[in-house]
Amino acid sequence: MSGLVQTPFTSKISRNEITHGDLMQAAAAGNLEFLKIMHRIGWTLLENGDDGSTALHCAAKAGKLEVVKFLIDHGAIVDAENSKRRTALHEATTSHQAGVARILLENGADLQKVDIKCLSALEHAFH
Repeated sequence: MSGLVQTPFTSKISRNEITHGDLMQAAAAGNLEFLKIMHRIGWTLLENGDDGSTALHCAAKAGKLEVVKFLIDHGAIVDAENSKRRTALHEATTSHQAGVARILLENGADLQKVDIKCLSALEHAFH
């Protein structure tokens, strides 16, 4: 994990000090302060990783409720799909993150969307 994601921050961080991986790591680690700084200095929080996952996928899988709320409030697409056609809701239910799943559903996540294995988020919850 990047030192930037692990350390306290000031508003003096520049845009070119941050990598795309830092965004995903911060979301998975629940580092809301870092994400707020990234947003403030002009990073889009909607970028996809190498596997197509977004910061919302990472936060949902890790159960980082406050990060999930922040990302949704800042335009995250709740039904964005990664390369396995999994949404953040798939990640939340697979990881048994009921609170995150509830927030995603309250914000329009589609419970019926299926992934590459033709499984819905609800079906993942029981596997």
